[in-house]
Amino acid sequence: MQKAQNQSSGSILTSANVDFPFDLSNTTIIKGIAIILMTMHHFWGFPDWLTNGNYYIGIRFFGTTFESFLGVNGHICIAMFLFLTGYGMYYSFLKGNNFENVFRKIVKLLLEYWLVLFIFCIPISMLLGKFIFDWKNLLLNMFAYNTDYVVFGWYIRLFLQVMILLPFLKKLVGRNLLLSIGLTTIPFFIMGILAAMFMPYNMFTLGLHELFFWIPSVMIGYISAKFQLFRKVKLLFVQVKIHNIFVYLALVILIPFIRIGLPYPTYFDAVYSFIFIFASMSVLHMLKNARMNRILHFLGENSLYIWLLQGLFFFNFYPLQFIAYFPKVSVLVLIWVLILTSSLSVLIRKMLAFCKQLISPAQKPQGNTEH
Repeated sequence: MQKAQNQSSGSILTSANVDFPFDLSNTTIIKGIAIILMTMHHFWGFPDWLTNGNYYIGIRFFGTTFESFLGVNGHICIAMFLFLTGYGMYYSFLKGNNFENVFRKIVKLLLEYWLVLFIFCIPISMLLGKFIFDWKNLLLNMFAYNTDYVVFGWYIRLFLQVMILLPFLKKLVGRNLLLSIGLTTIPFFIMGILAAMFMPYNMFTLGLHELFFWIPSVMIGYISAKFQLFRKVKLLFVQVKIHNIFVYLALVILIPFIRIGLPYPTYFDAVYSFIFIFASMSVLHMLKNARMNRILHFLGENSLYIWLLQGLFFFNFYPLQFIAYFPKVSVLVLIWVLILTSSLSVLIRKMLAFCKQLISPAQKPQGNTEH
């Protein structure tokens, strides 16, 4: 009788009765975490990007500053966004035509990117005297092959290439987990190394360098969704009795130290991002803090615009940098930049919603439609 009770209480566990909710809402929350890391990366990770008079007050930490440590490790956010892209595309492909889904994603992203380009970046460039009209340069900027207008627009270029390639790469994902990982990641690691050694960087090869380097993160995300790896890893943690919030917090904290302590950290961000996302989401599941989740969800919803708009404080837009660093204290700079860019993001989204309403206004029902 006691044995039966132990079994029914969970001593016999399978992936069927151990759940790891990672739906659209949860992936949006992880995007919120990723965009915070991105902001740390941009505003704390590059001291040489600061112009005269702009600075932040940091905390000394192992010969550097705590902010610099977080800023350098914030680079993992790129792998996190790409992981989530692959993860989400697995479920998108289940719904219908692969190329139709890809086309819709590309059009949506380009429209969002063009809003930032034409509403903010080009007009501000003109006001700062940095804009020189040239049709070729404008077209290259519109598809992010030049990024002198939208400083961090390179991600758009990468996303376009990933979307075009993904319907073909998914065919390499079969029933065997390790073989699927090997076929979709290892060749790109090798090509990335060879490209770095022998392929020059120019406008035509830049996209290939980025694709070879980052496609493994996308494919790890896709494979994680197909094989439900988060649920299986949680099952393992439960079975070995380390399913504990302190264990997950330790992983979240250790990943930056491991990442910075081992050579070539960005080459392995595809793996680090999986662990970091799993541990972070596990902590949030256990905390069940509704307010924190709402804030992260809001930032995640606006993450693309926040990312692109942060470029307004660097390079061609250096004259505006004082606005971002106005608070001077590191944490306040982080919060202020997130508030500023997310507010602009909300404005853009409202403008987009208004334009959509003008183009296709909701039709009022006419008469009784019941039969």
